Amino acid sequence: MTNDTSNQTKLEAFRQHWEQIRHIERLRLTFTSFYALIVAALIAYVTQMKPDGRPFFIILAVLSIAGLFLCIRTSRTPVHHRDKAYHLAKELTGLDSDEELKNYVPFTKGYAPWYNPYYIRTLYIWLFSLASIAFVYLAICPPSF
Repeated sequence: MTNDTSNQTKLEAFRQHWEQIRHIERLRLTFTSFYALIVAALIAYVTQMKPDGRPFFIILAVLSIAGLFLCIRTSRTPVHHRDKAYHLAKELTGLDSDEELKNYVPFTKGYAPWYNPYYIRTLYIWLFSLASIAFVYLAICPPSF
């Protein structure tokens, strides 16, 4: 295998790692958008029509728990792919410092926590955890409207 072929393979692997990160983020955002739409629609229906809300809250609890499992499962995968892309960028460019590599692989450890998108993943986990607890409680003790 020549050096040019090896570099092309590494470049393709680098691209695939970033594509996987994008795919995971799109998956999480799509599910969250779908989830928010379903939650808003079912809560609006329950408050307007005043049916027995227990089945609706059970559905929302199941969706919240599914979202929680999705977020927990996908929370570490982007970090893994980012690290792999970082090491490939080091090999391909020959650069060594984080400052030099930030143009190729953003969001290194030098960024502030509120800017680093990897911390946002924990917000998704908290969102679905709290929603799961709330909807399980509402399914057990439904409110009277």
